[in-house]
Amino acid sequence: MDLTDEQWKILELPDHCPPYQISHRRFQEWNDAKNNSQFG
Repeated sequence: MDLTDEQWKILELPDHCPPYQISHRRFQEWNDAKNNSQFG
């Protein structure tokens, strides 16, 4: 599922991964890690 720029803006992404630089795969990795509580 492709997200629009506006949809990216409302995602809660880590500060070191700006929405405009993150790829779908990187987002999945971040999301999986977030779900595994690897991010504080």
